[in-house]
Amino acid sequence: MKASKVLVGLGCSVVACGGRGDLSYTGRVVQDSMTLDGDAGGGAQATTAPVRSEAGAASGVPGTPIVLATVTSPEMIAVDDTSVYWASYEIGPVGKVPIGGGPSITLDSLSGSFLAIDATRVYTGSPSGGNAPQGLVVACAKTGCADGYTTLASGQGRLGGLAVDATSLYWTSGPGAVMKVPLGGGVPTTLVGGVPGPAEGGAVAVSGGYVFYAADTTGSGDPDLMRVAVQGGVPSPIVLATSGGGVVGITADATNVY
Repeated sequence: MKASKVLVGLGCSVVACGGRGDLSYTGRVVQDSMTLDGDAGGGAQATTAPVRSEAGAASGVPGTPIVLATVTSPEMIAVDDTSVYWASYEIGPVGKVPIGGGPSITLDSLSGSFLAIDATRVYTGSPSGGNAPQGLVVACAKTGCADGYTTLASGQGRLGGLAVDATSLYWTSGPGAVMKVPLGGGVPTTLVGGVPGPAEGGAVAVSGGYVFYAADTTGSGDPDLMRVAVQGGVPSPIVLATSGGGVVGITADATNVY
């Protein structure tokens, strides 16, 4: 495995959201796998946090963190072959920075908490407003769009995480719904509604013709990992695993769900 960088956001981010400003994680590459070592301490909540890239040797020896950008309240991070993208927690705009370092740029003028990317666009969702209408889901070119973003959905209550495949964008919306909309625009459709439905602010992922999400089907407070076909309908959601705690992020590849 040719791997030399681990990307983390310090503060409230896709890696950790503990409500304490000096929560920090160090990433390192060990053989063919990535491990994260966390050391959380007390302190005042930070309003800004650095997005870091750490070069690490395959032997597992930690490298030297490199600050790529300082971001206001980072909430989600995504990465492609050239850039790192972030969404602030409904405070700052969506931005990106070259993965090897360099000037960061603002992509759109909205504040969005949830983020997904494909080959050409960045998708963001604003669950509680900020400087964007509540429940707004938009698309923006990776080169930036300022106020020229494309609205894909609006008025989505309790908007949760975003996921994208070759044809559609998916998200969770309360109470208890998994939604999708064509990437070219159109009327959002409901894949899952009612009970069992996703946990509020639920994470979501898509792979292999299925949408994966977390849902508290028993009312115990511990959500199960669920799936539903991207076209909805039958089969109904299938319980894959019990999380044993809160689920704040889901991702999937061709063979596994994480």
